[in-house]
Amino acid sequence: DKLGADASAAYPRLIHDLVMAPPLDAWWWSAEEPEPMLRFVNRWKGLLPQATMDSILDEVILPTLVAATDVFRLTRPSKLSVCVGMWIPHLSHARLRIVYIISRRLRDWLCGGISEYDYKLALPWKKVFDPASWDEHIERHVLPHLRKALHDLEISIRMTWLQNNNFFPLVMRWASIVPVKYMVPLLIQGFFKKWMYANYRYLMGERPRLDEAMAWYEVWKGLFTPELLAEKRVVVHVEAGLDMINRATQGLEISVPEH
Repeated sequence: DKLGADASAAYPRLIHDLVMAPPLDAWWWSAEEPEPMLRFVNRWKGLLPQATMDSILDEVILPTLVAATDVFRLTRPSKLSVCVGMWIPHLSHARLRIVYIISRRLRDWLCGGISEYDYKLALPWKKVFDPASWDEHIERHVLPHLRKALHDLEISIRMTWLQNNNFFPLVMRWASIVPVKYMVPLLIQGFFKKWMYANYRYLMGERPRLDEAMAWYEVWKGLFTPELLAEKRVVVHVEAGLDMINRATQGLEISVPEH
């Protein structure tokens, strides 16, 4: 039995040594042009011993991807998420977390703020990061910027977007990639009181007609994603704003909202 066990273990070791010790240039490959390595992995992943394939992934492919995050960040930023993402079926998110965690420059690059440029950088990575990594990224690096933007928010009754610190449309653009579980508390804590008070000032100061007030309301409501409008905690506040409009345009008394 021992002889048989030794023999069965010898073959995987032999294959491993043969595959992992070729001439050095056989393992030269470019993360920007991964097709040859992808073809190799696709062809051999079901034939080579798992330990050998693990060594290829961990010792040959992953280090190249980690290095590529620094290079592509400067030279080919649009290519970077594609480059990493195409390896998900082979490396799995568990291994790719090494790329996310080790590459500090990748994290810093994706954490500059919430500008339109930052959003376009982050957008493709939502499909690359696994859910746990994406949540971690959002919690650590995106929520602080969104929270500050809402804290500094000044709502103009004239709705001049991106003036007077009204960056709300930009914040809501991020709602397309920030999970609802994070966006709802942010809006409750940092937006709805300000919006209700601005709504009150608009109705009491401008005395708009119903169609004008509804146009104001629809513009704001239109900024919310369908996922947010499906949340009861959001709907309650949005409908409270509508109720205020209906009461004011009917000549009924409305109270000053908390702000």
